[in-house]
Amino acid sequence: MKKSQSQISLKSSKELNRSKTKKVRRVVRKKPSKRLVVKKREPIEKDKSQDVLKDNLGSLINTVKSNDQVVKLSKNLSGKKKSNTKEKSSSDSNLYTVEFTNVKEIKDGIIITGDSRYIKILEIFPVNYWQKNDWEREQVISDFQRLFAIVPSKFMFKTVTNKEDVRPIISNIEKQNKNERNQKVLRAKDNYIRQINSIEDSAGVETRYFFIYEYEKTREEGTKDDFATVLSTMNGIEASVRSAFRACGNEVYSPAPGRESEFQLTVLYEYFNKKDAISETVFDRIKRLQDDEIKYNERCKKRKHYVVADYISPRGIDTTNKDVICVDGTWYTYLTIKDNGYPPVLFGGWLDMYSSGVAGIDVTVSCQKQPKSLVQSFLSRKIVWDKSSRGGRFQSRDKQMRLEETISNNALIEQGLNSGEEYFRVVTTITIWGDNPKGLYNARNFLIRQFRQNQMYVERAEYDIPQYFANTSPLLTFDASIFLRNGHDMLSSSLATMYNFTRFMLFDDNGIVLGTNTNNNSMAVLNNFNTKKYKNGNISIVGTTGAGKSFTEMLFSERSRLTGFNNYLILPVKGHEYRRMCLNIGGEYIPLFPGSEYCINIMAIYPEGEFREDDLDDEVVVGENVSLLTKKIKSLITWLQLRLGNYEIKTTERSLLSKLITEVYSDYGITNDNNSIYDKDGSLKVMPTIKTLYDKASDQSETFGYVKEILEDFVNGQYRNFVGQTNVDLSNRFIVFDVNERLIDAADLASIIYIAFDCAYNIVTSNNYFSNIILDEVWKMMKNKDCAEQVQSMSKLIRGYGGALVTATQEINDLVSNPYGASVINNAKIKIVMQLEKDQYNKVAEVVGLTREDMSAVLAFERGSGMFIANGLHIPIKFQASDYEYNLFTTDPNDTKKLKTKV
Repeated sequence: MKKSQSQISLKSSKELNRSKTKKVRRVVRKKPSKRLVVKKREPIEKDKSQDVLKDNLGSLINTVKSNDQVVKLSKNLSGKKKSNTKEKSSSDSNLYTVEFTNVKEIKDGIIITGDSRYIKILEIFPVNYWQKNDWEREQVISDFQRLFAIVPSKFMFKTVTNKEDVRPIISNIEKQNKNERNQKVLRAKDNYIRQINSIEDSAGVETRYFFIYEYEKTREEGTKDDFATVLSTMNGIEASVRSAFRACGNEVYSPAPGRESEFQLTVLYEYFNKKDAISETVFDRIKRLQDDEIKYNERCKKRKHYVVADYISPRGIDTTNKDVICVDGTWYTYLTIKDNGYPPVLFGGWLDMYSSGVAGIDVTVSCQKQPKSLVQSFLSRKIVWDKSSRGGRFQSRDKQMRLEETISNNALIEQGLNSGEEYFRVVTTITIWGDNPKGLYNARNFLIRQFRQNQMYVERAEYDIPQYFANTSPLLTFDASIFLRNGHDMLSSSLATMYNFTRFMLFDDNGIVLGTNTNNNSMAVLNNFNTKKYKNGNISIVGTTGAGKSFTEMLFSERSRLTGFNNYLILPVKGHEYRRMCLNIGGEYIPLFPGSEYCINIMAIYPEGEFREDDLDDEVVVGENVSLLTKKIKSLITWLQLRLGNYEIKTTERSLLSKLITEVYSDYGITNDNNSIYDKDGSLKVMPTIKTLYDKASDQSETFGYVKEILEDFVNGQYRNFVGQTNVDLSNRFIVFDVNERLIDAADLASIIYIAFDCAYNIVTSNNYFSNIILDEVWKMMKNKDCAEQVQSMSKLIRGYGGALVTATQEINDLVSNPYGASVINNAKIKIVMQLEKDQYNKVAEVVGLTREDMSAVLAFERGSGMFIANGLHIPIKFQASDYEYNLFTTDPNDTKKLKTKV
C-alpha cells in the first residue's frame, strides 16, 4: 500500500500563515462565441522530396488504384439540422480535420507531428494481474516502477475499449468454405456466423493497452536533430520499455519487419475514426482516396496528392456543444481526476476499477517528468523555511497541523528522490464515448457517483472540450491549462500503482470462437496453431463426469472444421453420440468394431509431408531422417505388443520380427527407399495387409507361431473386417473413428484404438494441413509402455507436421498416475480444466498447474465452463453454443428425446 501523493504540498509558508479564510480562485472558461466545425480538405500539393511512408505501406499506396467511390464530406456530424444563416469567415470556421489531427508523416515506425515532434506508439499485451497472488502482484508493481527511470519526459499509457471486431473471423470462415457444396456444412457455417454475431452483441468487448512516448533530445546529442539520431534514440527507448514490461509479464506487440509504420497508421486511424473504422479499414480508405486522387488530377489537370494526414483524418468534427464533442459521428465527453481527488490509499491496479471491460470508457494517464535537480533544490529550501515557521505567534492549531503535514510529506518526497525515484506531473482522464449525448451523460453521472463512493473527485469537461480531446490523443498534445488545474504530483512508486495492463484478452487471429471470457466479458477466440503465442498447439482437457467434456470436444472440433482446420476424432467411449454432429459437418463416420463394414489397413504406408523443425519446442530432440519403412515396422511391433498384452517382446524376438516384416514389404517392392512406395505412374502401390503378415508368419511358424496366434482373430475370427485394404475416404477433413468399447473385448481395445491412432497420425504427417487429432480417454491405450512412448513422442513431434494432439479424459487419476500420461498433459501448452470433484483437485493441480486462486472458481464451475491455462494465464471461459448446435451436441438423455434436428 502506498500513501497518495495527494497530500503532498509545496505551498509557501506565506500562504499557510494567512489569517483570513482562503479565497477559492475560480477558473473562468470562456464559452466559444461561434460555431467551430472542422472539415476535411481536398488533396494538397505534395513535396516530391517527401515520402509519405518509408516502408511497405508506401508501395501499397502507389499500387492500389481499384476503388471508384467518392468521399462525401460532411461539416456537421452532430445530427442537427444545418442553419440557413451564413457563417462568418474566420480562421476557426475554416479549419480542416488534417490540421486538427496534426500529423505530418510516418517514417520507419515514427510519427512526425505538424509541430515537428516525434512520437511512437507501443501496444502492450496484458496479463491476468488479478489471478496472481499478493506477492506476485507486488512484484509486478515493483517491476513496473523501474520503467519510469528510463522513460523520456513526456509519455502516456492509455486504455482503449471497443466492440470486438469479428469481421476478420467471419471473413476467414467464408473464405475457408467458399467452395463448399454440402448444404449441411453451409447451414452449419451460417449458424456459426450468427452465433459469433450474437456473442459479440452481448459480450464482445475488446480492451487494448498502449504506451506512447515522445522523443527527447539528450545532452549527448547536442544540437543534432537529424532523423537518424531521432530513430536511434527512439529505438533505444523502445528496447528498454520492452524489457521493463517483459519483467512485469507483459509482452509488447512487434509488427512484421518493414511494417512498423502500418501499425502506427492503423492505431491513429482507428482513434480518430471510430465509426468509419467499423466498415472501412485504413487500407480500404487509402485505396479509395488514391483512386479519387487520380480522377481529380485527370479532370482538373492538377498534380495534387493526398498525404498521411488525409488517410487518418475524420470526415468531420463538431465542437458546438459545451461538454461533448462529435468526431466522425461518435460523441465524446471527459472526466479528469482532480489534483486533490485521488484515493487516500493507492494500491496496485486501483485504476483498473474504472476500465474493467466496459465498451465506451477509456482511461488516459498523461505524464510529464519534472527536472529532478530543480525539484530537490526547491524541496530543500521549502523544508528549511517551513521548519523555521513552526510555532508562529499567530498560527492556529489547524494551521500548525497542516504545516506539520506539509513538512512530513515534503520530507517523504525528498527521501524518495534521494533513493532514486523520479517526480512526475500526472493527469488522469476518463473518456466516455458513444452514439448519442444522452447515453454519455448517463454514463458520466454513474461514474461520478462511483468516484465519490471511493472518496475520489473529478472535473467534468466544459467549454474546453477540444483541449480534452487533444490531451487524450495518442499524439501527446498536452494542454497546459488542464495540467495547471488538475496535474497531480507523484513519485515513481505512486505512479507505479496506476499499472492497469491487467485484463488478458483471448482473441487469436483466425481463431475458433469458444464463448466468453467471464473475467472481463470479452469473447474467447482460440487459434491453437498460433505459433507466436503457443509453443505447440496441443490441448489437454480434463473434467469430471457431467462437466461437459464431450460437448466441448464437439463444439471445438465442429468450429475448428469451419475455421479451416482438419479434425480426426478417436472415441472409445460413446462415439455414437458424435455421429449426428459428424454427418452434419460433412464428415466421415467410421465405426471400428467387430462386424463393421469399414476397414483400416494398419500395414499401409503413407508418404510423409514436410517436417518443420523450427515449429518444435527447443527441448524436442529430432533424430536423423528415418525411412518410412523403418517407422512403419516400429509402429507394427508396437501394435503387436498391444495384442500380446502383458507378454513383452524380447530384444531378440523384436529383431527377428523386424526382419519378418521387412520381408513382407520386400515382396511388394517396398524398401528403405521412400520412393519405393510409389508405382511407375506415381500412384501409391497396393500395400500388404494383416493377412499377408499372417501368411508369412505361418510359413515360419516355429519362430513366429505367437504372431500367427495373435493375428488369428483378424484372419479367421471376430475382427475379420480389419484384414483387407482401407475402404474409407481418408481425404475427408473431418473423420470420427468410433472405437466402441462396449463391442470390443477389453483385452483388444487398446490395439483397436491404436489402429485409428496410427491412421490419423499418418494422415496428418502426409498432408501438412493444420490438423487436430482429438484422442478421447487416451489412457486406455497408454497402459502398454511401447504404446505410451509412441503417444508421448507423437505429442512432441506432431507440431512439426502442422498438427496438434488434443487429449481429453474424465478418468483423471488413471491418466496422471501414468508417467507417460502426465508427460502428455505437461507437453500440452494449452490446458482446459472443467468441473472437478474435490478428491481430484489436488492431483490435477499438481500436474496442470492450478493455483489456490483457481480452486474456488473450478469447484464452482457449472456444466460447460472451463479454466483456460496457457503461457501462465488462467482465464475462466463459458463455452457457448447456439440452439442449433446444442441439439447436435447434447448428450443429456432428457434432451435427446426432444431433438428436432435430424441428420
